[in-house]
Amino acid sequence: MHNQIWAITAENLAEQLAATQGGRLHACQLLPYLPLSLGLVEAVLDALAQSQAVEKTVTTAGTFYTFLDLLDAKPSTFRVDTCVYSRETLKDAEYGVISDTVRKQIYTELEQLSVSDNWAAQAVNEHELLYLINHLPAPVRPSQVAGHSRLPFKRAEQHLNNFLKQRTLQLDPHTRNLSSPPMRYPQHAYQKNNAFIRQFPAALKEESELNLIHVLKKILFVFLGCICLAVTARVHPVIIILLGFTISTCIYFNHLRRKQPAL
Repeated sequence: MHNQIWAITAENLAEQLAATQGGRLHACQLLPYLPLSLGLVEAVLDALAQSQAVEKTVTTAGTFYTFLDLLDAKPSTFRVDTCVYSRETLKDAEYGVISDTVRKQIYTELEQLSVSDNWAAQAVNEHELLYLINHLPAPVRPSQVAGHSRLPFKRAEQHLNNFLKQRTLQLDPHTRNLSSPPMRYPQHAYQKNNAFIRQFPAALKEESELNLIHVLKKILFVFLGCICLAVTARVHPVIIILLGFTISTCIYFNHLRRKQPAL
């Protein structure tokens, strides 16, 4: 895995971002630049931490990786106009970080990886929550993030709680304000990453299952209403069945036609 282009690109990006931050880096700071899951990024950084050049530190304030050779170095400026893998000059500079050729190769590798790794199911929620936290007006509280997510309120809260347990996010116990490591996640960068991630069935599985349950509940209520109508209004059972079937079919096809709102 670590010989693949996406992993080497993540390594290079991590080192160059750390160089702008006194040598320290949080794994989630790579997500605005690449359509990876936090698990994939951490796997790459954990492998780097096996060397003598990188050190992993877990604290109550979060998990960060330190590039030891950069600790005493003067912070550098991140070159957004150069591909972090091939060193080609980029046309689409900020948050592009990789050339179109390298991006296509990375996309191909991630497609192959999705056969054996469920990375897209995690990535789709991780990118959405980080994007929302960086775009909602401060102070950002868990209920605000959950209220703007594509997922139901409770399910979004569960994913936020996972982030908190992993120390990816911080929650002030007094003000209930959420904070993430320093980063910017522009809309165009999120839309590019999200569009790629959501092409995988695993990324839509949770959302589709919840929507299907919602549709089935509606259909159940329709048939219960039809049964009540048959008992109280003494309508012929065949008419009731046809009415229930027609309404249920409309509900189902309306569900299929629904498009997810763009963030």
